[in-house]
Amino acid sequence: MSAGDCENGANGFVDIPDDLEGTVAKSVDLGDGVIVTLEYGTVAGHQRAWARISGSTTRGDGVWMYWTTDSGWSNRVVCGPFLVDAAGQSKTSAAKTTNRSPKWQFNACGNHPRDDMQICTGWW
Repeated sequence: MSAGDCENGANGFVDIPDDLEGTVAKSVDLGDGVIVTLEYGTVAGHQRAWARISGSTTRGDGVWMYWTTDSGWSNRVVCGPFLVDAAGQSKTSAAKTTNRSPKWQFNACGNHPRDDMQICTGWW
């Protein structure tokens, strides 16, 4: 996984502020008051999706997003991980246009640095 797969316009992604909030499409509770959401909204004139971690975060909590172009795992980009800078802050992945193809799907994942597991939302 690499943030470089989606930063600075890579693979058609757009960088967004870490506090950007959109409409929640999917969410998952990481425990300890930390939530990972897959969100969407209008960014740079297009509907785009992104992953966001928020709540009682701790420094080093990670968030990333999977994007597939074939409704599966064969053709996918991993956008992240992006790490929380300070306790209580939210963090986002970069954002990707959602409306290009019905085969395009997204999900959001996150983890706590103290846990040795990742938790992901369902596909949207």
